[in-house]
Amino acid sequence: MAVEKQILQRLYSEVFNGSYEMFSQVIDIFVAETPTSMRELELQHSKGDLKSVVHIIHTMKSNAAALGATRFEELCAKIETSARTGRIPCFRQWYEELGAEFSVCSEELRETMHEVAA
Repeated sequence: MAVEKQILQRLYSEVFNGSYEMFSQVIDIFVAETPTSMRELELQHSKGDLKSVVHIIHTMKSNAAALGATRFEELCAKIETSARTGRIPCFRQWYEELGAEFSVCSEELRETMHEVAA
């Protein structure tokens, strides 16, 4: 499972007080904006701007953690930790894994969103 349902349930009930509109909006924003963040991540890496890479990937990691997308969060953490050392030797491989995991978790987020609010 790419998404921890109990984290989404807690988010829905405790943070959004059962407001499906706000809850779904946060998920929709994550799903819509992450591909843009990923493209920017790749661009900044190609420029060698690791400070920007750290900023972008840290934000992506935090957003994923808040939504219970733990595998996506772990991949972000791996890239962030490596970038903080000054180089990312496996960037292409990790970036591709991140993209594949995003595909899985975004679909699962949308499915789980409806289950949690039911």
